[in-house]
Amino acid sequence: MMVSMFKRFWWVLLVVPPLGALLGLLVAGVVTYVMPKSYESSVTLEIRPSLIVEETAVEDAMASGMPDRMLNAEMERLKSDSVLAGVVESLELVDRWGIDEQTAIAALRNTVSVQTIKGTDLVSIQVRHTNRSDAKEIAGAVTDIYLRERAEEAGKASERNLQKLGGHESSGRVLVHEAPVIAEAPVTPNVVLNLVVGFVGGLFLGVPFALLLMGLLKRLS
Repeated sequence: MMVSMFKRFWWVLLVVPPLGALLGLLVAGVVTYVMPKSYESSVTLEIRPSLIVEETAVEDAMASGMPDRMLNAEMERLKSDSVLAGVVESLELVDRWGIDEQTAIAALRNTVSVQTIKGTDLVSIQVRHTNRSDAKEIAGAVTDIYLRERAEEAGKASERNLQKLGGHESSGRVLVHEAPVIAEAPVTPNVVLNLVVGFVGGLFLGVPFALLLMGLLKRLS
């Protein structure tokens, strides 16, 4: 019975799955087009110790790289309330986004990510937002506010401890290796991945649909 069905309606398997693949490709394209797009802007920093330490400690720190504990603390500071509040004030996000300050800070915390670049001592600040200009401005503002806080901290520490410790100030520099730019293309949705999934999904779903159609045609014949 099945053999006779395949002999008579084998052409259905050649037609329906490809049509399903094309339909899946079309649906994936439409869904991808209407999905909100997210743009990413990033800053790459090299963060060095900013504490006032004795000469031997400075040399050890510079020779071995920034200790993980200190680097983690600086990464946390980049997303601290004081830095994010400074960004909100600097970019006037309360007025721009039409929300209160605490909501803006919470939104920034979900928008900004900070991580180390594998195999290096560099830190990457990544900002994703539906507005490409906002993403670039936020990344730059986070960096500026953070640098200002470090400069203020270094100045106070210098006045308070430099002569007392009988040492000298560490370099305390933050080197900007990559400044933020306006993204040319969105990072999400992934257009290629969505189209491939739609095509393959439509192709595979077309097979059982073709079998059902073959059975229906056999009954009607």
